[in-house]
Amino acid sequence: MRRASRILPLVLAGALALSACEGEAAQFEDADSSASQAQDDTQDEAPEEQADDGDQEAATEGEQTETDVEADSAAAAGVDVNDVGEPLATATIPATVQGDEDATLEVAVHSMVRDGDVVLGTFSFQVQSDARGVAPAWIYSYMGDRSWKPYFVDTVNLTRHDVVSGPGTKAATSSQELKFLPGQTIYGYAVFAAPPQDVTTVTLSLVEGAPTVEVELR
Repeated sequence: MRRASRILPLVLAGALALSACEGEAAQFEDADSSASQAQDDTQDEAPEEQADDGDQEAATEGEQTETDVEADSAAAAGVDVNDVGEPLATATIPATVQGDEDATLEVAVHSMVRDGDVVLGTFSFQVQSDARGVAPAWIYSYMGDRSWKPYFVDTVNLTRHDVVSGPGTKAATSSQELKFLPGQTIYGYAVFAAPPQDVTTVTLSLVEGAPTVEVELR
């Protein structure tokens, strides 16, 4: 999978300088992680969006086609849909879909690539549901009004690496960036501070509520 060359300069400007020591600052045993996550979720919400998050109304004509959603998300994440390849790993959690208690959200990681002082991960999202007549929704909505916050753990040095962030910005796909329907696939990215060069495998949390997976850094 290839990434657009413009992504890293855009998302890391001003953010990487504040988070270059991400692995050191976010220790594996972080007593404040729950409070920090709750605060981040609140910050991710926009006032005009909150009222719409829980409402998955009947879909109407004129919504984006599956091709549009896939292409738009891939372009935003710097993903070449013709060179995605098989996932390195997947994780599945229950999804919030009106009228379907058995709906699930699958998150897949397609690559974790070193790029200097950072690691760029590329991901995909797909909801499985038998519900009919639902409207497209954000990742945030499918996750029960929670933001997507991947991270990995360097088990050699016992450090946790969250998404690189700075005041008002995160180097990752927003959980409220693009709406999609069950059965459609969208793509996303996340940027993390890189572990030491001798660390070649990390323990990745693709999505909250699912078991972690071991992935190789390339």
